[in-house]
Amino acid sequence: MQTATMLSLAGSVTCVGVFIGRKNWILASAFLCSIAYTVLAQVVSVPEIPGIVVQALPFLFLALVVYEVLQKLVMK
Repeated sequence: MQTATMLSLAGSVTCVGVFIGRKNWILASAFLCSIAYTVLAQVVSVPEIPGIVVQALPFLFLALVVYEVLQKLVMK
């Protein structure tokens, strides 16, 4: 595993822990998508999971983060 992959996983796991602690479930699930993408695209290859599902994870991450940011802006 490369250094960048390990740093990405460490950062994402930290973010999940912080957001779960704050009970911000949307951002926690977004970073879970980030972890899943990093693991499935860089670390292991699971033939049972179609490639389109793996490629959809970053878009799901982006959609959840944009939703949360827009929700915070509207509520402000």
